[in-house]
Amino acid sequence: MHIASPLTPRSLADTEGLLSLSTRTFDPTTSKHAYSTLACSLPGLNASIDRVSSGSDERESEASGSGSASIDVKLKVSHDCVAVSSAIVDGTSLYALSTAEVSVHDLQSGSEVNSFVASDCYGNTSFSPDPHSPAVVTVGTSKSILSYDCRSGKCVGGIKEGHKYRVEDVDYNPHRPYYLVSGGRDGSVRFWDIRFPSHSVTSSPPTRVLEGHDHWVTSVRYNPFHDQLVSSSGTDGTVGLWRVSSVSSAPIMTLSETTSPSVLPDARVEAFRNHDESVKGMDWSACDAWCVASVGWGGTVVVDHVGSEEKYRILL
Repeated sequence: MHIASPLTPRSLADTEGLLSLSTRTFDPTTSKHAYSTLACSLPGLNASIDRVSSGSDERESEASGSGSASIDVKLKVSHDCVAVSSAIVDGTSLYALSTAEVSVHDLQSGSEVNSFVASDCYGNTSFSPDPHSPAVVTVGTSKSILSYDCRSGKCVGGIKEGHKYRVEDVDYNPHRPYYLVSGGRDGSVRFWDIRFPSHSVTSSPPTRVLEGHDHWVTSVRYNPFHDQLVSSSGTDGTVGLWRVSSVSSAPIMTLSETTSPSVLPDARVEAFRNHDESVKGMDWSACDAWCVASVGWGGTVVVDHVGSEEKYRILL
């Protein structure tokens, strides 16, 4: 475990050189002033969205890059924006969610390609571009999970009331198409098969529900190298590490001389309790498969590692 307190996402990316960490924070004095930070590591590229400045008519969030590629992009969102979140897709496009508007920006020209309003997600920053279909982005709403085609801005399907309370985060499985994980204010981590028949919003049940947080789940992330592992963070100050073999692209099997092989049961294999406050954001390393970083509400950054026992279960 490594603790740095406090570090900005930019300095974290510079010192560790391998972390992809997003945090989403709010100014407690007014709902109209939001601050969003993102440190994103890609091969040959470190990009940070590290400032949201206030203005009389608009806000600007700046993204700048270092390494083999350079980025100079300004995102303009409405003055009453209460949340900003972003993701880089294929190293060519920047997707941003501000208040209820999803916008797509070309990283080469810095121009906005398209934008549209996602319904029922005012103030929410939970969204995930589909790595298997870059034109699709999925957004968490008050209770539901909706997918949109970024070319047309139309909803192409979703899960109606997937959580009992607000959906705080969503993330696609990087290795298994159509599979998604979500976390919400009901304290649960849920897994979905989102193949939507006839582009409809359905009330389909989750394929798996995991519970272990004592309060809200603030973020969920698939391990980018091994989708048998999912991490979650919560306002209970915990970062959870989950084995989700049953819904992964390569289930972990148990071997025995006396019984036939079977899938290793899903479970929370680790609960990191190194924060003394709510954990606001969390993400896996972009280079080290066994490293996960998290940031607390006050700015404390903690880097934890997957234990050897769980590593060997996956690798052997």
